[in-house]
Amino acid sequence: MRFGWYDFRTFNVKEYEYYERVENGDLNWIIPGKFVAFMGPIENRDANHKYGHNPSKYIDIFKNIGVSRVIRLNE
Repeated sequence: MRFGWYDFRTFNVKEYEYYERVENGDLNWIIPGKFVAFMGPIENRDANHKYGHNPSKYIDIFKNIGVSRVIRLNE
């Protein structure tokens, strides 16, 4: 709150609840409008990977919320 990253007057609860669901991307803004964390794409879903999206699904999600760069920090 001190940095202005969260303002309860403008926080969109419906958008937060939508995108935090696995079927909608499982993502959350860490720094609103700047840095978003997400589950990560799964190239091929199988019995061991019931949740998640392939990379092309994330393209649509990212375009919708204004993400322009992706940096992978794991695996």
